Amino acid sequence: MPTILVVDDDVDVADVLRLGLEQHGFAVVVTHDGTSALDLMAAQRFALVILDVRMPGLNGFAVLQGMRARNARPRILVLSGDGSAAEQQRARVAGADSYHLKPFRVLEVVQQVQSLLHLAC
Repeated sequence: MPTILVVDDDVDVADVLRLGLEQHGFAVVVTHDGTSALDLMAAQRFALVILDVRMPGLNGFAVLQGMRARNARPRILVLSGDGSAAEQQRARVAGADSYHLKPFRVLEVVQQVQSLLHLAC
C-alpha cells in the first residue's frame, strides 16, 4: 500500500487521520509542521500528502510552494477549516489535487485518498 504523509499542527487531528488510514492498509508518516514536512519529502517518497494549510510558521501554502520548487509531485489533499471559494482556488492554484473541509469524517477522507490514488474503494 502507498505511504502517506500527514501534516497537521493539531496532534489530535493527525492521530485520527493516521489511525483511520492505517486501518485501511496505508503506511502513514505524521509530522506537525511545514519545515519537517519538506525535510521528510526530501528524504522519502510519498504517494500522497494530506496537508493542513493553517499552521504556524511554514503554512501549508508555503509547503506546497516548497514542494513544487523541489519538483516533488505527490498527490496533495489539502485540509482546511476555511471553506471559502477563494481559499479552495488558492489551494488548487498552489498545486493541490483536492480540498477537504474541517471538521471531517475520517472515512470520507480515506475514500478521497483512495480516489486520488486510483485505488478500489
